[in-house]
Amino acid sequence: MLPEAKNKLKTHNEILEHQAVETLGIQPNHRILEVGFGPGVGLAAALRRVKEGSGKVYGVDISSIVLSLTNQAFATEIKSGKLEIVQADVINLPYGKNFFDGIFHTNCYYFWPDIPLAIRELNRVLKPGVSW
Repeated sequence: MLPEAKNKLKTHNEILEHQAVETLGIQPNHRILEVGFGPGVGLAAALRRVKEGSGKVYGVDISSIVLSLTNQAFATEIKSGKLEIVQADVINLPYGKNFFDGIFHTNCYYFWPDIPLAIRELNRVLKPGVSW
């Protein structure tokens, strides 16, 4: 990919991540999940929303490489208990029913092996009456 195109794509994705977080209306006490967190732009934006309260941000990504890099980049937030990231598939999330106040993803659904099953799984872990 040409450097100019790569920079435009990166900028576009960052804008989408921030818009996704803004749309959720995250409150300081919310538990929020980002699916496919990549470089962590969305995680950072969500963390800013919960830092003053009892809320927590969770992230799942299928890539062990992404998980390792993000563990390093967000070591302080993980150690403080405000962030928890795991390697997991969107169709088999390691969370209980009705656990999250909000869920978001940006540009990752095309990696999901079974979109209808993934949507059912996301709805399972989302609290009733909340949309994503």
